[in-house]
Amino acid sequence: MPNKEQQLPAGFDTYDSIADAQKHNLETWDTTGVTNLYSTSIPLLDKYLGGGFGKEGDFEIVLIHSQPKTYKSTLALMFMMDAVRKGVAQGWVILEGSLAEALNRMRKCFYPYEDFDKCIPQMEKCVFAMSKKMRRSNYSLGDILKWMKYLHSTKGVNLFFIDPLGYAFDFSTRDPYENEWSRQARFMQELAAFGEDTNSTIVLVQHNTKDSSGPNASYRAAAV
Repeated sequence: MPNKEQQLPAGFDTYDSIADAQKHNLETWDTTGVTNLYSTSIPLLDKYLGGGFGKEGDFEIVLIHSQPKTYKSTLALMFMMDAVRKGVAQGWVILEGSLAEALNRMRKCFYPYEDFDKCIPQMEKCVFAMSKKMRRSNYSLGDILKWMKYLHSTKGVNLFFIDPLGYAFDFSTRDPYENEWSRQARFMQELAAFGEDTNSTIVLVQHNTKDSSGPNASYRAAAV
């Protein structure tokens, strides 16, 4: 016989039937899971994804990963172009190259180029990049999260871009006794919690095959 005194752990939603679950969520039935907040700037990809990426009033983490030299960063910047056109505030963590290089790459994706140049005045107010000084200091994964939280609370930023995630894992400082995999997994868990708490969209670029023979290769893929 079942033990009636046993309690379900807090945080679980339970329904007696599928009909009860459907009734509970009926108000958002047509909008649940719709990702059309931003365009990927590629019409066929938007169609495949059901409108684009990002959820209105919700959060989403987008991971773009592939082998080196497959234009992952360029594709990710194309994802950010629609928000640039709309003047949406963004936070960029550029860990490979510079902000100037990223902007130049984005400009090449605009057609015609003049459309990008028209966006420059508003971009000065809506794109916030992690500084070179911070990238060259002993920053931790927690510092990246603090910076993102600061931008959200002070600048209203709900769209973030981290490129590449592997560099954040490799070059950030850590406790010498800290397990590498658990450190990365905890960061991803906290990043997801931040996105959910703030209804943010977070685009991650990850070349998790860049050192597929190295000791940290499995950590990066598993953590994400």
